[in-house]
Amino acid sequence: MNDIKINIEDLKSQTLIIGNYFQCLEEKKALSLISEFTNDLYNFYSELINVNIQEIDNKILLSLNSCFNGIIEGIKNEDYIYLGDIFIYELWTIMNKVENIFNQLV
Repeated sequence: MNDIKINIEDLKSQTLIIGNYFQCLEEKKALSLISEFTNDLYNFYSELINVNIQEIDNKILLSLNSCFNGIIEGIKNEDYIYLGDIFIYELWTIMNKVENIFNQLV
């Protein structure tokens, strides 16, 4: 569980960095980071599925899945402001919720 907690902090930091790059229309910087980030995010998602914590419910998992789909659509449509919004306002918020759940368990 400590590995997930460390992973959350790292993902939150990456989320804000990438989101800010997109918001500032520095899409080349953001896109250069997004491949590794989405792999890390997918691994995090897989870990959450395997963790047996009641508070990590389908709503959180569906929200993460929705973010994955939004990222794919944003990249296909080259809608970088939208991508920034996903990273900063949706994805970061979800990870913050998960982090709070883990903090309450400790």
